[in-house]
Amino acid sequence: MNTINKMNPPREELQGRKLYHYTSFENFVKIWLSEHLLLGSIENVNDFLEYKHTLEVNNPCCLPLTEAFDDVRKSFRQTSFTLDDGQIEGFKNPMMWGQYANKAKGVCIEFDFNSLFSYYKDKEGVYDGFVRYLSKLPKLPQINKQKTINDIKEYILSNKDVIMFTKFTAWEAENEYRIISDKISEINIENTISAVYLTSCLSEECKFVEKLLKNSNVPVWTLSVTTGMLFSQIEVVNPQERRKKIKESERINYQAKEYYQSLKNDSNASLIMGNIKLK
Repeated sequence: MNTINKMNPPREELQGRKLYHYTSFENFVKIWLSEHLLLGSIENVNDFLEYKHTLEVNNPCCLPLTEAFDDVRKSFRQTSFTLDDGQIEGFKNPMMWGQYANKAKGVCIEFDFNSLFSYYKDKEGVYDGFVRYLSKLPKLPQINKQKTINDIKEYILSNKDVIMFTKFTAWEAENEYRIISDKISEINIENTISAVYLTSCLSEECKFVEKLLKNSNVPVWTLSVTTGMLFSQIEVVNPQERRKKIKESERINYQAKEYYQSLKNDSNASLIMGNIKLK
């Protein structure tokens, strides 16, 4: 799990890698059945500072250009992914589960970058890249000779790294990769999903996803948290196998509870069971 050099073009750095998209269970069902991933309005970005870019003009006669700036900017749509980094795999990010996957009740979709990229690489008006995180967001340059809506669009695209691919450092843990466009509203994801992750093998959502993907080649995994002496570790487990282990554990715990109940009135009785019925 190598750290990505975000100064290089993303299409070189992401070859052979995975992208992860966190979403609610309901949205996942729509994505899976439609085989399309929708691009959302940039007005819905979660970093309000990111959306506070304004166009400055010296001449009041140029104020209509600020209205054009808002309109043209709103014409862009986007979708976001997180990436593996040197510290944590993209599908194990607790913050992302809480922020974007309905408080860990949702789904993390793993995409193969090469397959996904093949669907949008030749489309006009589609831009992709890593989001960079800064403690102070750069100020946009003042307009110079812009007069028309087309001039404003060119201005936005010339400054898209600041306007659309920069966020405040508070969001750095997202490790975001973003696709934006003013030409398309969805991306074909047929045969691009390489795995699906959920946080609980016992949830109805997990069981439904397993049934939904039953006849596909896409594996369904659940996350299991193992707590040790020094730290907690997130493991990836097969949900069916995990349910069997939980069922066996519950059965043994029930034996222990019954054993204790039978002896709790005898303070001198040994509470160590002589044997455990494994089946």
